Amino acid sequence: MREAVRLAVEFANATVWDGYILGRIDTFAGVDINDDSQLDEYIRNTAATAAHPVGTAAMSAMDAQYGVVNPDLLVKGVEGLRIVDASVFPFVTSGHTQAPVYIVAEHGADLIRQTWGQ
Repeated sequence: MREAVRLAVEFANATVWDGYILGRIDTFAGVDINDDSQLDEYIRNTAATAAHPVGTAAMSAMDAQYGVVNPDLLVKGVEGLRIVDASVFPFVTSGHTQAPVYIVAEHGADLIRQTWGQ
C-alpha cells in the first residue's frame, strides 16, 4: 500500500500533467510519503474500499478443497446453508457487479425451489 500511494503521487507529479494540475504534490495530505511510519498511519486511518467487494466466500468445484461454497451455492461442510450474493464470485468481475448478482440470485432461487419441491 505504501508503494501504491508513492506511485500515485509520482503519477500526479508527472510533467505530462503540467497545466492540468495546479501544483505539485510534495506531501500527501500533510504526510511525508518517504516516512514509512507516517505513511502507514495515514493508510491505516484512511484506507477503504471504493468498489463492490466480492469473493469473500468464493465458489469452487464440488470436490475442491478450496472455496467456501459449491456450485449449488451450499456452504461446504454445513448442512442447508446457502450463500446467494456477490461473495460467492471466485474473482472480481470486470464490470459492475449488479448484473452478475442478479444471475446468482436467480440461480439461487431456482436451486431453493428445486430443493423444496416447488
